[in-house]
Amino acid sequence: MKGMKYVYGPVPSRRFGISLGISPIPKKTCNYSCIYCQLGRTNRMTNTRQMFCAVKEIMDEFDEILKKNIKFDMEFFKLMDLKLPRLYVRWVTLKKKTLVLKRKVKLIL
Repeated sequence: MKGMKYVYGPVPSRRFGISLGISPIPKKTCNYSCIYCQLGRTNRMTNTRQMFCAVKEIMDEFDEILKKNIKFDMEFFKLMDLKLPRLYVRWVTLKKKTLVLKRKVKLIL
């Protein structure tokens, strides 16, 4: 999806069908540099929890996708920030907002 900073996809998956993903952290920003990472080498290493973007910005993007009627399996979407410790300061707030928006959706964490 062109023009999207935080929402990506639709991504085909054997396990989850066609799903969308949400990532509040800029690409290649991580607290690890795993050799098996699908994004390649980490350019920006950090362990500092930050407010990379406002939750509202992410939810606005997600609402835009829903308005465009882009086909994806509404049962799943993936909320990314699997780094430990979580780098996005507002991760819990984002998780709650997505759950409210998608009560019928199974959230992949």
